[in-house]
Amino acid sequence: KASRISISLLFFFLGFIFASWASRIPAIQQQFHLSEAALGGVLLAMPVGSFLSLPFSGYLSSKFGSKIVAIISSLIYSTLLIAIGFSQNTFQLTVCLFLFGAAANIVNIAINTQALALETFYKRAIISSFHGMWSVAGLVAASLGTYFIGRSFPVPYHFLPTSIISIVSFLLNIPFPF
Repeated sequence: KASRISISLLFFFLGFIFASWASRIPAIQQQFHLSEAALGGVLLAMPVGSFLSLPFSGYLSSKFGSKIVAIISSLIYSTLLIAIGFSQNTFQLTVCLFLFGAAANIVNIAINTQALALETFYKRAIISSFHGMWSVAGLVAASLGTYFIGRSFPVPYHFLPTSIISIVSFLLNIPFPF
């Protein structure tokens, strides 16, 4: 039971981080005065980072264990959201998005490995409930993003508490088996 809750929280906060980022893309575009083409180029950094991290994702989980990789990469992923929010120029933003994509892929492989292992323990399909938590988090974060946007809340100060809450959740999950 504790493992299922722990993995669910990981999925939730990873979805929460991603949707928080996505909700603020227009504000970031305005902040950096990016044309549509320039925004597309900057956003391309995420899937490139994700793609280039693919060979390392499975390797890290098999070498160090998916739990430790999930914890470390989720902490990095959360911290990178802060770095994205406080980026001062397009180059910094692009580098942060590249690393954000890489961290997202690494944590995704690790937590799905954990979910599959737990599903084997349950001897029935439960992985969709974890993916559902990611989706629920997206709805929550998008709603919160809408609230912050409506009140002209600066991007860095939206991302900072989002990351801190996520980091605290990830750290509180460490003692639980998963």
